[in-house]
Amino acid sequence: MIVADSQPTIAAFQLVDEATGKIVYEGKPVFSGPVDKWKHWLFWTIDFSAATAAGTYRLRVSLPDGPINSHPFVIGKNVLEKATLSDVLYYFKGQRSAGLLDKADHHLVLAAALQGPSGGTGDSLDLHGGWYDATGDYANTFLTLSFSSYFNPQQISGTVWSLLKTYELLSIRSGTDYRQFIRRIQDEAIYGADYLVRVKAKDGSFYRSVGAPGPGKLAKDRDVSPEQQSYRIKENKNESFGGAAIPKDWRSYQSSYRSGGGLAHCRPGYGFHDRHLR
Repeated sequence: MIVADSQPTIAAFQLVDEATGKIVYEGKPVFSGPVDKWKHWLFWTIDFSAATAAGTYRLRVSLPDGPINSHPFVIGKNVLEKATLSDVLYYFKGQRSAGLLDKADHHLVLAAALQGPSGGTGDSLDLHGGWYDATGDYANTFLTLSFSSYFNPQQISGTVWSLLKTYELLSIRSGTDYRQFIRRIQDEAIYGADYLVRVKAKDGSFYRSVGAPGPGKLAKDRDVSPEQQSYRIKENKNESFGGAAIPKDWRSYQSSYRSGGGLAHCRPGYGFHDRHLR
C-alpha cells in the first residue's frame, strides 16, 4: 500500500532487485481514496504478486518530485514462518516457570474445603509448571483481566491449543523446512498440556491461577489464587475498576467452563487426560 497526505500523480511502481539494482517488475498503483476517520490520509494499492523469484527487493514509486523507495524485504518460500517461529517458541520456553518459584509450586497448601466438590484431604497440591503470565509477572493463570466469567482472554489453555494446532498444520506441510520447528513445538505443547493435567482439580475444573501477591513476588508467598473480578466495566464514574471480593468457596479457585475450563479440558483430536500424556 501507498499512503500520502495529498493526491499526487503516481504513474507507476517498480520492484527493484536489491542485489543488482535491476527493475524486475513494473505496474500501476490503484487509487483507493481515504478511509473514514483515518485523518487526511489517502491510499493506493499495488500488486506485484506475479514476481515470485526468491530474493531481496525494494519497491520504488515514481512521483513528480522524484522516486521514493521502500525498505528492503524478502520474497521467498515460507518467509514469515522462518523469520518468526523460532523466536516465538524461544519466548514461550523462556517463560516457563522455573527455579525457586517452580520448586514452591510443588507444595501449595489449599484448605480441604476449597479443593473442590470431593472435599480433598487438605494436603498440599502439586501445581508446578506452566508459563508465567507476562514478563515481570510470575503468576501462572488460565485467564486474567477478566470482566466476566466468559469471553475472557485464554492464556495457558489457549497457548497449548495454539501449539498443538500449529504442530498439526506444519506436520502435513511438504519439504523439510520445519523438522526442527516441529520437534520444538511438540515439546512445548506437551509441557503445557502436562501442566493442564496437573492443575485439574479432582472431581472439578482447573485451578485458575498460581501466583505470589505483593511487589516481591517471593517463592515463599506462592499460593493458589481465587477469582478477583478485577478490571470490571464501570457502571458509573464513581465506581472503581476493582471488583467486589469473591466469597471464599471452592468455585472461586477454579475456572468455569466458559472461563477456560472448557478449552483446557479437551479439544477435538486432543484429550488432555493422563492416559494420553503419561
